[in-house]
Amino acid sequence: MANKAGIDLGPKEQFYFPRMIKPEFLGIFNKDIANIAKNNAELAFDSKLANNKNFQDLLKSYIDTKQFDPATINALQKMGGVDPNVTPRTRAQQAEVNRKMAQAFYDLNRAVTVQFANTAKNLEVARKGVDIPKEFMERDVRLVLSRYSKQVANRISFVETFGKKGEVITSRINALHKSSKDALKAGDLKLSKQFSESSRLLKQLFSASTNKIEIDPSYNWKTPTARKFWGDIVDFQIGTKIGLGFATIPNITQTFISTAIRTGYRPLVRSMYNLSVNPVVDSKTGLRYRDAIRKSGVSNLSVFQMISNLEPSDRFMGRFADITTRVSQFQRINEYNQILSAAAAREWILALRKTANGRSALLDTGIKLPQC
Repeated sequence: MANKAGIDLGPKEQFYFPRMIKPEFLGIFNKDIANIAKNNAELAFDSKLANNKNFQDLLKSYIDTKQFDPATINALQKMGGVDPNVTPRTRAQQAEVNRKMAQAFYDLNRAVTVQFANTAKNLEVARKGVDIPKEFMERDVRLVLSRYSKQVANRISFVETFGKKGEVITSRINALHKSSKDALKAGDLKLSKQFSESSRLLKQLFSASTNKIEIDPSYNWKTPTARKFWGDIVDFQIGTKIGLGFATIPNITQTFISTAIRTGYRPLVRSMYNLSVNPVVDSKTGLRYRDAIRKSGVSNLSVFQMISNLEPSDRFMGRFADITTRVSQFQRINEYNQILSAAAAREWILALRKTANGRSALLDTGIKLPQC
């Protein structure tokens, strides 16, 4: 499947086990990388500058002043083969330590970026990969295979849709940006704004699908600390106000103040009946009503959250929100409301089709005819 998508697979390795960094360390590493890169992007993301003295000094200052998490410092030291208990005695020894730490940073940066962006690039590179210490790696087969499978599927879809390096979507965004400039030069301000807005939205959607929007300061808080703080606040509010509160009770009747208002009660009641008896809706294929509703895309949002790693499970407060909303049955009721809404929409559209074909079905849609 990967070959058909145009992915050049890396060399095979016998008894290969996917190398996945534990989520808690992945978040820590990404936070520290973003911290040093926010004002030094030109130094932090160019691997050719591993021997750059400016970057070596910058990295050393972050480590010496403890602006990195102890786990990040520990990982860099082990990856670089630097013994923290041995103090360099000469300038040459210190320079060698700085070089090793800089190289370790770029190696860690590459591994973290690939996994945080959810691109499964280990499909295409030598399987040996970056030598990250074992204590930072996930060894639970269930978790590893689950994450790896999602990343593989995401990478295949990415290449098929956007190209190996995202060149397809990038060319579209650049074309819209150029069209906006050309329209502005021609004096058509309205058209220029339309092209500019289309370019912005396309870029935003692309960043969201690759999870890079999380570290983009134009869409999120600039500092990793602020992002984590406000993310935890949101998860805490969800967990306490929804999971531990009474939100589940009004959510049971949510359909009657949302879907029913849009479709009318007759399609809603009919959809509830069909969902309960589950009749065959396609005699040729034997497709039943519930299966037809599930195939409508009603669960696409949940699937998108899963493949983009947007599920609230990577932080303590995120897991807290996830558990409380599951225990209180809020998530289950919310899922049922989505299915019921899709089913009611199906019945409403069928009734509208009758009207469009000249057979009055306004009563079926719940629409009242005006009194003459």
